[in-house]
Parts: sequence; C-alpha cells; structure tokens
Amino acid sequence: MLGEHRQGPMGASAHYSKLQKFNCIPAQLGVPAQTRCWLSKFYRALPACCSFWRLPGQRLPGSFQHTASHSASGLIKASSGYSSLLHARMADSRGHNRLATIARHILGVPSGQTETTCPHCKICQKESPSKIESKFSPEVRDALQQGKPVVALESTIISHGMPYPQNLQTALEVEAVVRQHGAVPATIAIIGGQPCIGCDKEQLEYIAQRGTAVRKVSRRDMPLVVGNSLDGATTVSGTMLLAARAGIKVFVTGGIGGVHRGGHVSMDVSADLTELGRTPVAVVCAGAKSVLDIPRTLEYLETQGVCVAVYGADEFPAFFSQHSGCKAPCRVDTPQQ
Repeated sequence: MLGEHRQGPMGASAHYSKLQKFNCIPAQLGVPAQTRCWLSKFYRALPACCSFWRLPGQRLPGSFQHTASHSASGLIKASSGYSSLLHARMADSRGHNRLATIARHILGVPSGQTETTCPHCKICQKESPSKIESKFSPEVRDALQQGKPVVALESTIISHGMPYPQNLQTALEVEAVVRQHGAVPATIAIIGGQPCIGCDKEQLEYIAQRGTAVRKVSRRDMPLVVGNSLDGATTVSGTMLLAARAGIKVFVTGGIGGVHRGGHVSMDVSADLTELGRTPVAVVCAGAKSVLDIPRTLEYLETQGVCVAVYGADEFPAFFSQHSGCKAPCRVDTPQQ
C-alpha cells in the first residue's frame, strides 16, 4: 500500500531509525491528534510478525523477512522512499481518510462519535440479521432439557444411500431401534436453510423423496446451504458439527469416510476424519467403508489424535465385514470401559 517491499531484514531495518519515532511523523505532516492516536494503536495492534517495522519495545522475529513478506503483503509494505510516499499519502485527503478508516475498522468508532462516512462502517452499524438457530423437535428438546440420552443420526444415508421408499423405511427402523434401547433419536438435516435437530416423519419423507436432489453437507458446505436457504443432508462431518452445537454427545452411523485408495497421491481424504479430531462427539459406527485404504485411514486418525476403540474385537471392522486385516488400536468389552 505504501510502496515496494524490499527483501531481507536490511531492507526493513533501513528505515527503522525513522520509524522509531512513528508517532512524531504524522504530527509533522499535520495529521490530527485523534488520527495519530488511532494510527499508533493500529500499528501496536498488529502482531510483530505481521508488520514490516516495529514500535519501541517490540521484538523483531528471526524469520522477519519471510514471515512479514507473506503475512502482511498487500496491507503495509516498507519502501526505500517511505518518507516521501508517506508524506504524499498523508498530504492527500484520500490517503488520510483511508488510514483513518483502517483504524476505525480495527478500533471501532471513537467515543463521542456516533456517525461515520465510511460505507462499510455504516453497514456494520446497521442492525445485523438475526442469528440462525437450529430447530429442535419437541421430543429432542425435552430430552436434552431433562438430561435423557439422545443419539444423533445422519441424513445423507437417507438421501444418497438408497432409493425411495426403502430409505424412508430404513430411517424409521433405525429410530425405532434407538427408542427401544431407551434413548431418543435425533436425525439431523437442513431444510430450507435451517438446521433441524430431530426430524419428524414428514421431514424424513421429504428428504427421502427428494433423494440426491438434496445436497450433501459437510462442515465445508454448511455456510452455503444455510446462507442460501437450501436443503441439505448431513454427512458424518456435518452431523457431528450440528450435534456438538446442540449438546448431543453420541452419534451413530454406518461407516465413516476415510483415506481413499491412492490417497497419498490424490490427497482424497474424507472430511470425516478431520472432524473426528476436532469435534467432541463419540461416533459409534461399523468402521470405515471397505472400499477405502483402511491402514492409511487408521494412520490419519492417529495423526488427528482420535481414540479408535473396537467393541469386543481385536480387529478393526470394514463396514459390512468384521475383518479388515488391521489390528484395532484399542479394545473395549463393556460400556463402562
């Protein structure tokens, strides 16, 4: 913004002696005291590695020339003609307004000032749209409030797993099994842009009939589907995210995604594995899908710090098979374990 960047630590330190007195430079150029205060706070707010210079007392990082050139490029750049460029910018009212606007966005509108000429600030000051909340079914809401066990279920298997009406029948049967064991099922989906925590029969039938016309939604797709009021069937990743936000701690599914065969070359790795490492939800499943590279999937889960425990067996399952040829990282034999 202020000129060309000079590579290397010497290029930045060449002006260090001048910039040590940064607070004095704007005063010499006739900049109002309030703006000088904004600018001073603005540069102090920047991390040391994101600025091409430092204020007195700030430590210069060892990787200064590399980190700064990549982190702050396009925001603030040191230049050989810094003094002249700064003088030209500050003398120009447009340059002054730009700097004041940057400070305003970072620090907010100063006390005593209620209006701003910046169109972006005006937008920010307007009443923000209401936060999109998840819609809970009465059964799930009551169960969570009363501390009853709730089990989250995904909806992608309904929309993409099998044709209608078998998909609807399967979804209802799975919910019935959960109820038989004393828990409340919460099938999660997005309908009209609103996350639904617990779908009733009408909603399940709607997703089942639309089938693959409903978009599969993982964490990546959540902003698009919610923001555009679309319908979405949640994957393992998407279901875990919404379940955690709803306060549901257990999620049951069929098989999780994993590292695809040849994934070490194609980098085709399911977002399910990353979500398992970042979202505090226990996932009960039949292992990874058998078409995947299961050894590499287990390696990736280890990298993500995921505890993989197999119930009552020493071998990691492969979806519809109990045998994958891979030893289970951990074995448990009771629910208490």
